[in-house]
Amino acid sequence: MVEPLHDILSDLYYEDHNGEIQFNRSMSVGELRKAMVYDSTDPEGIEDAGLSELVFQLSTSYPCVLVTVYDEENPHLRIVDRHENSVSTTTLERMQDEGYEVIEAGADDYEYKDDSTHQHAFAEFKRQ
Repeated sequence: MVEPLHDILSDLYYEDHNGEIQFNRSMSVGELRKAMVYDSTDPEGIEDAGLSELVFQLSTSYPCVLVTVYDEENPHLRIVDRHENSVSTTTLERMQDEGYEVIEAGADDYEYKDDSTHQHAFAEFKRQ
């Protein structure tokens, strides 16, 4: 059964002891993906089988929320993590093992379907 979007969004927030609304980081990665405005690159639309498989695996693994392929011919990817400040070590090691190097990393604001924005860590990779 598909959970209605309003139920997903209602789980995004909680009221803290000061009465302020806070973002709920205990949500699953799948729930975060559904609530975000952005979609990951569709692995089926990638011609290179190896890159397609990598994008599929990253897109369906914890803690990657969003995987975007900017350039297929000279593989360039951006991976957004569920955390606010840093991309997981597991993701960084996986990309290094696949022959990619980090060209940029940081944190950025991402929009959600309820018109809110929340910060997530990201890293951009290019094949070495």
